[in-house]
Amino acid sequence: MCLKCSHDSGFTLIELMITLAVLGILISLAVPEFRLAIQNAQIRRAAESAMNGINLARAEALRRNAVVRFQLVDSLSATCALSSTGASWVVSRGNPAGLCDVAPAAPTDSSSATGSDPKTIQRYSGAGAATVTLNASTSAGAAATTIAFDGFGRIAATSLASAISTIAVDSNALPASDSRDLRLTITTAGQVRLCDPAVSDTADPRHC
Repeated sequence: MCLKCSHDSGFTLIELMITLAVLGILISLAVPEFRLAIQNAQIRRAAESAMNGINLARAEALRRNAVVRFQLVDSLSATCALSSTGASWVVSRGNPAGLCDVAPAAPTDSSSATGSDPKTIQRYSGAGAATVTLNASTSAGAAATTIAFDGFGRIAATSLASAISTIAVDSNALPASDSRDLRLTITTAGQVRLCDPAVSDTADPRHC
């Protein structure tokens, strides 16, 4: 029997210091990539949210056979204003400016002609993605805040010239080379498409 044999299997101080040093290097390499992934995920989430809101407005216009709006706003407070760069949005029958805090109304009749403005259908707060920027414009390149769909699901003729045609979505926290920008395009027929402006191949379905 070996009475003096040592069975210690713990780490020495030097081994522990080496392990911590290697771990620190790995973390320092991973953090920037992790930050990029989070920021770009927020860009996609904001773009998909806006696309869902536009599709909802169109579907509600068809269902109600009435004009329904998708509008970008700067917040969901009682002092909100329409904004072509707003990260929040409201789907409603009326103008939500100064009324974005009004909760969505329960659907009553098919026309939703009753009730007071803004006759909110759904609203979304983009406050959780403060580093994401939206920039909405008309087909002529002017700043835009609203898309109004008629009962046929098309952009209402009376608002065609001022309707949102494009929404560019990017991050103000990343350099352009790292930001995976996205873009929404809306046709006059009311169809919305999410695309990637960085894709140059016209055969690629992600191409804008």
